Amino acid sequence: FAMSLFKTKEWWTARLGSDEEFDAGGVVVSNFDRAEDGQNKIIVGSLAGVLRILQPSGNDYQVKDLLLEEDLGSPILQVLVGRFVPKSDGLALALLHPRRLTVYTVKAEGPTMALERQYEHSLGLNGQHFTACNMTCGGFGDDPHRDLIC
Repeated sequence: FAMSLFKTKEWWTARLGSDEEFDAGGVVVSNFDRAEDGQNKIIVGSLAGVLRILQPSGNDYQVKDLLLEEDLGSPILQVLVGRFVPKSDGLALALLHPRRLTVYTVKAEGPTMALERQYEHSLGLNGQHFTACNMTCGGFGDDPHRDLIC
């Protein structure tokens, strides 16, 4: 006898890249651009270093669902969304790579989007002697309008 309290239903499917690997920390869902319609986007970073932003428009993947695809040249271990840019109320993406942390804002360019790097921190001594694993963020400290990354 088997009993389940939950029932799942496939909502949307997309096949990303070929021979790419992904980790659970590389996926986040957010209305990071604060679109008026409130629609969330799916932000996916792969271990091959490719960042994609998708906005599903139906049950099956369509080309128009892909808003951004950029090869950043280094594995993306984790993606976070938060208020990471000083003196800005906008949301930004924090991408954790094995030896650096980079924060980007995303600008709309017609029907697509573009990344704009805000700052980058090498981890360890000049990006050496240290390999990242994960990160977290939150309203640590005295500023209630800014998220800090730990």
